[in-house]
This record gives sequence, structure tokens and C-alpha cells, in this order.
Amino acid sequence: MKLEGIETIESVDELLGKEFVINSDQLIQPTGDAYYPFQIMGLDVYTEDDQYLGKLTEVYINPNQSIYEIKSESKEYLVPATKTFIKKIDLIKKRIIIHVIEGMLDS
Repeated sequence: MKLEGIETIESVDELLGKEFVINSDQLIQPTGDAYYPFQIMGLDVYTEDDQYLGKLTEVYINPNQSIYEIKSESKEYLVPATKTFIKKIDLIKKRIIIHVIEGMLDS
């Protein structure tokens, strides 16, 4: 990344710890099944059997795989953000469909 007006290491030091904000139309659009976290936060999450689980409340980005946090009024689930578990993300319908394996939803 290059920022206009930042030419030296010393000028970068002034920016450490700062937050940058850009318009979403300036972002490079993800390809394939990739999404920015802000695009999917708050989506309703359902199982393949149409059981409502809650809303996507957090995306934990890790080097090997991201984790989706899903919360309802009474429960919280952590789901690996992999093709094995995330079957469909529908931004128009504002919902995510996940594949559930045995024990995944047990409290």
C-alpha cells in the first residue's frame, strides 16, 4: 500500500496506531466465495435444515482459517469459515447457510 504524501519511514511513524477509513467503493472486490467481514456481519444464520441459529456477530481472522461467531438470544456458536461448513452466503437474502456436524450445536 502506498499513501500519498508518505515518503519516508519517519512520516509513517506518525501514523502508527491510527485508523484509516475508505469508501467501500474504493475496495477491490473479493473474488469467488470471499467476502469482507463488514459485508456479512449481522446476517441471519441457518442450518441446511432451515433451523435459525442467530446472527453472525464476529469474524475472527486467523492465519489458517477464519472463525464465525454466531449468537442468538441464549446461545453462541463458533463455526470454522470453511467450505465444509459454510454452504452459502446470500447477501441479497441476508442469510448464511451452514452445514452442521454431530455435536456442533451441543451446549
